[in-house]
Amino acid sequence: MYKKLLIFLFLLIISINVFSKNILILHSYCPLYDWTKDVNKGLENILMDSNHNILIEYLYSRNNFSEEYKKDLIEVLSLRYENYEIDAVVTTDQNAFDLITQYKNNFLKNVPVFFLGAEFIRNDEINSQRNIYGIFGKSNIEENIKLVDSIYPKKKILITNNTDEFGDEIASKAQELKNSMNLEIINISSEDFYDIINEITEYPSDTPVLLGNLTLTKEKSLGQLKEISEEFQKALKNPIFTLWNNQIGYGAIGGYVTDGTKEGEKLAKKVLNFFENPNIQKYDNEDYFYKFDYKRLEAYDISLEQLPENSVIINKPKKEINEIFFWIIIVFTLFLLLVTLYSIYNMLKMKREKKSIETESFKDTLTNVYNRKKLESIKGMFDDKTVKKELVAYVVDLDNLKPINDSFGHDVGDKFIIYTSEILKEVFGNNSYIFRMGGDEFYVVSYLELTNLKEDIKNLNAQIDRLIQKKRREIDKPFNLSYGYAVRRSYENIDQTFKRADESMYKNKQKNKIDR
Repeated sequence: MYKKLLIFLFLLIISINVFSKNILILHSYCPLYDWTKDVNKGLENILMDSNHNILIEYLYSRNNFSEEYKKDLIEVLSLRYENYEIDAVVTTDQNAFDLITQYKNNFLKNVPVFFLGAEFIRNDEINSQRNIYGIFGKSNIEENIKLVDSIYPKKKILITNNTDEFGDEIASKAQELKNSMNLEIINISSEDFYDIINEITEYPSDTPVLLGNLTLTKEKSLGQLKEISEEFQKALKNPIFTLWNNQIGYGAIGGYVTDGTKEGEKLAKKVLNFFENPNIQKYDNEDYFYKFDYKRLEAYDISLEQLPENSVIINKPKKEINEIFFWIIIVFTLFLLLVTLYSIYNMLKMKREKKSIETESFKDTLTNVYNRKKLESIKGMFDDKTVKKELVAYVVDLDNLKPINDSFGHDVGDKFIIYTSEILKEVFGNNSYIFRMGGDEFYVVSYLELTNLKEDIKNLNAQIDRLIQKKRREIDKPFNLSYGYAVRRSYENIDQTFKRADESMYKNKQKNKIDR
């Protein structure tokens, strides 16, 4: 019976490893950007329930997407995933798609690519390429202009855009519609968000505005979509419509839009279907729907009868509170009160514990570097994903400490440990964190610039090797260190990065044994 159970578990583990895929998700922008956040949520809703491994990277490409930056990105991604077999790449928005297709021969050459939100892809441009799948976003400008014209007939329509590729595309389509529909459509474009607002104030306050592609400041700093629509509402009395789902409920009356979360789920299902059967339909279209904010409709005296059928309405007035709902509120309020009191108690307890910890020493008495306790107290700092530099973790181990103690005595063994700390201090300097974890094991955390990452790591390793050789000559004893490193991946915590560095160190130690 036990043998059968063991065989079953063994086969189960093998099957998971064999059929599990590695899916690399490349987001063009930062994780806090509205659309990116929604799409990523949709992808995770589906993919996290599968047995596949999800690897997520953010390219932060809104303000800089030069050729030099692209090459740096590819180099870093190649370094991070050099030991990974990637089975599929998912790109969101145009820049991630452009990066992966431009450098496909350098990175993940034969891996299938799945795209979403790439506005400037054309069928004829990718039909000739193999292994490209995705969801096309159709232009929703025409439907939104028709919507605004149906609510405000014979009025001028102001469309706002930045002077960039996407804004120019929207303006061009608006011009085509102006001619074909015989409407007075005025495009207002500028690199400065507030210049656009100032220009709109020159028109009557009942002139409808359609929000196109906008960023928040002159420096093209990425603003949340909801922040942009809120700024318009604060500054203007005009009725505001939008091309984007995330602005409805934050100043915009409504529009013909798509939902990022649902589109993320749709693309994730396409990826999973591909793993089941590679002969799937290569391309689909995004799903659009009409959505409106009831409060803004009411503010501009727009009736529900003026809206398209099956429109989604948010912020509808709630019904009168009945007795059952009243008691639900009472119970919920009491629950919140208990939670608040418990939180206050925990906060006071944590303050006492923190004060107690701060009185303890965080330095290793032998080497005067940080100890394990210090690492545990600041781990959260290393998991901060807003740091611009790349985090590199090292694990360093003194070779053959026990034979050294046995042959030369524990005093010499202690000196070898001190030599190790001195080498690490000289190599990594004051801008890194060095920890003695106990015995002859050391951890190091260093922050390096992305642009010179590979070369800087190479230089660090060369310095370590040089100082080991120098120390060995000075003391005329078999002194040697084994070390390994890992560059933190965006989805990892510091413990996971140290684990990969430890695995690299172990391989180095095995190599040192073979070389001797």
